[in-house]
Amino acid sequence: MPEDRGALGAEIRDAAQRLKVKDKLEAFRRALCVIEEHEGLHGIKYFLLVLRPERKSLSIQAYGDGGLVRATGEYLIKEKLLANTAGETVLVASDSLESLRRAYPNYFLDTRRFIEEMDQLLA
Repeated sequence: MPEDRGALGAEIRDAAQRLKVKDKLEAFRRALCVIEEHEGLHGIKYFLLVLRPERKSLSIQAYGDGGLVRATGEYLIKEKLLANTAGETVLVASDSLESLRRAYPNYFLDTRRFIEEMDQLLA
C-alpha cells in the first residue's frame, strides 16, 4: 500500500479501470430500472442477468416456472462466452420482484451517488 497520496490515487484509478467498476455499476443501475418498470409481470420465476461492462449493458432474460432447464442451459452458454472477459453471468430464482429485493438488497441500491464520489476522488 503506497504511503504517498498521489501514488495511492494512481493505484486506485488503475484498479477501478481494470475492474471496470463504473461501467458495472452503471449497467446494474440501468437494468434494475428496467426490472422495476416490469414489476407486474406474472409467472416469471427465473432471471438470467448478463453483465457486459465493456458495452455498459446488462441484459435480462426472464423464464417462467417451467423454464429452469432452459435458463440453466443459457446460463452455461453465456458463462463460456464471457470466460475471458470482465463480463459476469448470474441466474436468479425469485417468486416476485419484492423477494428478489429482499434476497439481493445491494443490487437495488442507487449507485449514482457512489459513482459521483468515485469520479470526484479519481479526477
